[in-house]
Amino acid sequence: RAAKAPKPSDYISASTGQELVIFNGFPGCGKSTFFNRVFKPQGYVHVNRDTLGDWKKCVAAADAALAAGKSVVVDNTSPSADDRKRYTDLALTKHKGVGLRCFQFLANQKLALHMNLVRARLGIAARVPTMGYNMYKSKFEEPNAAAEGFSAEVIKVHPHADFTGLPEGVEKLFLQLS
Repeated sequence: RAAKAPKPSDYISASTGQELVIFNGFPGCGKSTFFNRVFKPQGYVHVNRDTLGDWKKCVAAADAALAAGKSVVVDNTSPSADDRKRYTDLALTKHKGVGLRCFQFLANQKLALHMNLVRARLGIAARVPTMGYNMYKSKFEEPNAAAEGFSAEVIKVHPHADFTGLPEGVEKLFLQLS
C-alpha cells in the first residue's frame, strides 16, 4: 500500500513566524517540487544554487529576504554540516529569533538518479551528472538538530509518488523507466 502524500499543512503548521528552512537531499530527489507544493503558496522565498549560481549568492539572497522579514527555503543539497552552517549562522546569529528547520529528503541515490533521468528526458531540468551524486554521498553528514541549532527535530520527508500538477507525461515516463 502506497504512503499517502502529506498535506502542506502537515509541514507549515509546525512553524510559527518567520523562519529559515534548509533542505537536505540528493540532487533530483524532489526538493524543488516539494518547495513549489508546500512553501511557495505560503510566500516563502526560494533560494536555490541552480538558479543563483553559487553558495555565496544563495547566502546573500537568504540574508536579504530575512532582513526584509520574509521566510526562506534554501533548496540545495546541503550535504554537510559546514554547508548548512552558512545558513544556520544567519538564523542563529545575524537574524536572531528566526525559526530554523531542516527537511531531510530520504529518497536514496537510485531513486534520485531515476527521477533525474525522467526530468531530463522530459526537458524539465538538465541532467545532473553521476559525479554530483557521488560528491553528495561523499560529503553527506546526517543533519543533527541539537548540534546544528535547528528549532525542532530534523523533519524526514519520505519519498512518495504524487504526479499532481506535474507536466503531462511525467507519470508515464517515470513508470516506463522503472
